[in-house]
Amino acid sequence: TFLKAEFRYADFEGTTFAADATFAEATFDSDAEFIDVAFGGAADFRGAEFRGGDNVLSDDADFERSTFAERATFAAARFAFADFHEVAFQGEATFADAAFDGDADFRGVEAREGVDFGEARFTGDADFSSVVLAGDVDFTGAEFHGGDNAADEDLSFRDAVLRGPVAFRMARFRFATFEGARFEATADFAHAAFDREGVFSGAVFVGSATFDEGRFDDDADFSEAAFRGDASFRGVEFHGGDNVDDDDLSLADAVFEGEADFRRGEFGETTAGRAAFGDRLVLAGATFERAAAFDEAVFSGPVEASGVAFSGGNTVDDAVSFADATFEDRVDFHRAWVATATFANAAFEGVVAFREAWFDDTTTFEGAAFRDR
Repeated sequence: TFLKAEFRYADFEGTTFAADATFAEATFDSDAEFIDVAFGGAADFRGAEFRGGDNVLSDDADFERSTFAERATFAAARFAFADFHEVAFQGEATFADAAFDGDADFRGVEAREGVDFGEARFTGDADFSSVVLAGDVDFTGAEFHGGDNAADEDLSFRDAVLRGPVAFRMARFRFATFEGARFEATADFAHAAFDREGVFSGAVFVGSATFDEGRFDDDADFSEAAFRGDASFRGVEFHGGDNVDDDDLSLADAVFEGEADFRRGEFGETTAGRAAFGDRLVLAGATFERAAAFDEAVFSGPVEASGVAFSGGNTVDDAVSFADATFEDRVDFHRAWVATATFANAAFEGVVAFREAWFDDTTTFEGAAFRDR
């Protein structure tokens, strides 16, 4: 046991701990090398401080390629720069309330029994790309602030495979990418806040996905994402950034196989061209403050858009475009408010209701086909 031990420099590279290893509340004043270490029993680093040295070549806490056979505890630990690249956690791993003052490298980590980063704080960049995490994945209340660099991603889960339930409830992100990530169980981002871009392009959500009451203060990219279960975005705010080239929200080519619920959402410029909605789409009470484009989208289930508002903002385009869209079930725009709109060449297969809707300016249905009434 190294309980409350103080290390000027620690080199355990290649060491095997056959039984439990305790470094709880230990202090590492310089680099701590735990590369290729085999922890055969429980590993306890609860409250440890990895202060690191002045060098820039070595990681301050380096656990690269190590194996933890049983529970690994880093709760309330504090790291300068941390390297857990390709670490294997065969038992539960907890980093709850941990603080990462520098960059944190978790690329390629494999965990079998779940990971807990609840209330963890990342001041530098955090890289979880290509991780494979089974069991519960808990980042509830975690904060990802990112480093001072402008080129790197503040948080990356690119190409991650998350096999158990995932929780990012009330998490706070700066720039975050989940591009190509695969969520094989439920994904919970309720009340999460993205201060800069949130990228989920090409992500796959096998179970239900929840973003209720979240906030995107910059662009949100869900292009080519696949939602195989229900997707809930109730009350989400998509404000978008100051750039003029990107959409504030992109759902282009996204696929929603279950219900997609955006009721009471607040949207900036939105594009959902060629998106496919396989079940009910709910836009009731939503507000689109800039242009919204659903061109060539396919709506296989009912569209419930009562009370929706398409204002368009200061745009030369239509406030909303459903050009060449296909509506295979009933459509309800009861009491909708639309500045300008086009439904050119749209196909309506079911009942269409515009009762008490308000169209403020030009609206065109040129070439549209109504096959019911």
